[in-house]
Amino acid sequence: MKILLCAATPMEMFHSAFPGSEVDRVITGIGIAHTAFTLGAFLANTSVDLCLQIGIAGTFNPDLEIGSVVAVQKDCFADLGVEDHDRFVHITEALALDTQNAFDRLWIQPEDQLISQLDLPVVTAITVNTTHGNRQSIDKVISKYPAEIESMEGAPFFAACMTAGIPCLQIRAISNLVEPRNKSNWNIPLAIHRLHQEVERILPKLHLD
Repeated sequence: MKILLCAATPMEMFHSAFPGSEVDRVITGIGIAHTAFTLGAFLANTSVDLCLQIGIAGTFNPDLEIGSVVAVQKDCFADLGVEDHDRFVHITEALALDTQNAFDRLWIQPEDQLISQLDLPVVTAITVNTTHGNRQSIDKVISKYPAEIESMEGAPFFAACMTAGIPCLQIRAISNLVEPRNKSNWNIPLAIHRLHQEVERILPKLHLD
């Protein structure tokens, strides 16, 4: 089985060799646009059996400890939409879109049969262009979406893989609580260390029935 390992940055990527597995690696760049373009261009020219996105994330759930690793079941483009006076309306509420297209769904959710192989806590995620660090905006997004974590790349990864018909998985290590921005509370090195430990554990277990 040929696996594509995706990460936004070199720091998040698992670089170690892995005997017995054929693994390609792609650094997509940070954010929605980079991820959609880079992954789409790669998949248009290269055949793979499974895509695995790895990275760090902030959590809205204080019960998720810094350094814990989770599997994302579904994701969405949380800030794609319109403002209607004092409220935000997601694009899927504002327009009648073709939900056959994964990019045009509120919740982008791959088939579930692979996620059980990970043996990780399962969460709902949102993907944003601007990570939250203001109390008012945090409260607004929490009230709108039942999500435990946020990243800047998860939704386009899921949507691109689903559009290409390729099974996909997303795992994230928690680097910080989503709160009024306070970098002294972050622990990115711990999150990346734990992330890479889980990637090393998971890769030999992955299979397509």
